[in-house]
Amino acid sequence: MGELRVYEDRQGQAAAPRRQPPKPPTDEPSEEVLADRLFGDAAATEELAAKGQSQRRGKRVRQVGEKEDNGQNATEDGPRHPKVSAAWHDPDDADDGGALLADTPANTPASVSLTAPARRRKLRRVPQETHVSKRQFVERLAERYRALYGVPEWAQRLTDAAVKDSSVVPPEHTTAPRADDAHTPDSPSSRPPLPSRQLRIRRLTDANAAAPSAAVVRSLEFHPGAGHLLFTAGLDKRLRLFHIGDDGESASADAFHGNRCLHTACFADLPVWSAHFLGPPRSPYDQRVVLAGRRRYFYEYDLGAMQALKVRTLESLRHELSFERFIASPAMPLMAFYGDNGQVVLVSAASKQVVGMVRVGGGAGAACDLRAAAFSPDGRVLACAGRTGGYVYLYDIRAGRGSASESPGTLTPAPLARLADEGSLQCTALAWSPCGRVLATGSDSGVVNLYPMEKGQVDTRSALHYQRAVMNLTTRIDHLSFTPDTQALVYASGAKRNALRVLHTTTGHTFANWPTQQTPLQRVSAAAVSPGGGYMAVGNDRGRALLYRLEHYAPM
Repeated sequence: MGELRVYEDRQGQAAAPRRQPPKPPTDEPSEEVLADRLFGDAAATEELAAKGQSQRRGKRVRQVGEKEDNGQNATEDGPRHPKVSAAWHDPDDADDGGALLADTPANTPASVSLTAPARRRKLRRVPQETHVSKRQFVERLAERYRALYGVPEWAQRLTDAAVKDSSVVPPEHTTAPRADDAHTPDSPSSRPPLPSRQLRIRRLTDANAAAPSAAVVRSLEFHPGAGHLLFTAGLDKRLRLFHIGDDGESASADAFHGNRCLHTACFADLPVWSAHFLGPPRSPYDQRVVLAGRRRYFYEYDLGAMQALKVRTLESLRHELSFERFIASPAMPLMAFYGDNGQVVLVSAASKQVVGMVRVGGGAGAACDLRAAAFSPDGRVLACAGRTGGYVYLYDIRAGRGSASESPGTLTPAPLARLADEGSLQCTALAWSPCGRVLATGSDSGVVNLYPMEKGQVDTRSALHYQRAVMNLTTRIDHLSFTPDTQALVYASGAKRNALRVLHTTTGHTFANWPTQQTPLQRVSAAAVSPGGGYMAVGNDRGRALLYRLEHYAPM
């Protein structure tokens, strides 16, 4: 009979008993049977417990002073455990060289080849280098990773913590520099001289091949602290940031060596005429780009936060119709906008306020329209050139009162010198060498002059004479760009097709092997060289950013 259960209805009265249906018969064993099968019966359990206790009593107990056998001299009752070797070796336990030096046989050579396999050739500093030490090989691999992908955020946090707390790295772990590490490949003095007869250059995939511009590329510039980052901006109202990928030296034919477009920003009300990175590398402003066009305002775009700031400071203080041309100081958060009547408006990148003004040509009668301007590498000297007279004026930025971070009107640059650009009536382009010892000028007639700027020569009482003069082009010079070691100068003109040349500054010879008649430069609208000198980018009127590899320099 099935079990009977009584349920109460909603009014609390007992309802009629309900008969549960009988359970179907089953062949499953009972609970007691399962327990016996799993644990055994009680008698068997007691017998096993007594046997284990007798075995423990029979084992030999190690007395004080006896040597530990580590399982090799086990008793007869206990099991014998053989010695097991380590299944894995931590590469961090190696004394030098990391994973490359771990478990290295004694007969292995102490150096690493940079020619085999072929993918190691990109780690060479000079073409003649074939072998390096294991320590240098590991360091170059780390440099290559940082150049391509940057320093990871977690590694940066650890580095900052180590700097704040010096106890993180004990003094005994600091090693003195080795003799083989004395060569610093990135310093200009350690680089071999650039050959003067033939330029080793080859074309790569266009920098903006992933996202070409729909109009003229008015500005392109490499990041001052990371040569693998490049932005392009133009009349299509867009700012594009690209990552320069592998230069194609890998032996794998299936690998993709294209350049990726990391980000695109559209400014609907601003066709871009000029754009520059702000501030020196590793500063709070090195991730910001300032864009200007034929408007009375300009934009500041933060690449990290991906936010744009519209600045209308000049619109309320100045009477100019537009501020489409400006330059940025490489050493200070300072910008210089081209104004009317030969005026240069100095704007602080921190406060976005006007902090000073320079009037090119001195008095009102000598004022002229500004054509070119350039900051020295240390940001102390500003070179300006007007439309008439063929003169270049030098001003000391820090000679005035205050600094760029204070209230408006605190900078009063003092004039240093005025030099006559020989062979030209209008100076149209200016550029300082990265070392600050050479000033390059370009004229409307295509003449390029190089002037020495050693200390003591920038004086109003002494005349400056050009050191080199180049007359390969016949149209106005629009673009000048030095390599980081000042051994080469790229100069170009946008008034004529394929009007770009590379000058060897030491000998004054222009490289004849490049560009050729088949080089698709078109009308050059922008030109830039990477901070390491390994890449050169050329923008043209067809919306392309041509990318070239300078083999004499390191990739980044």
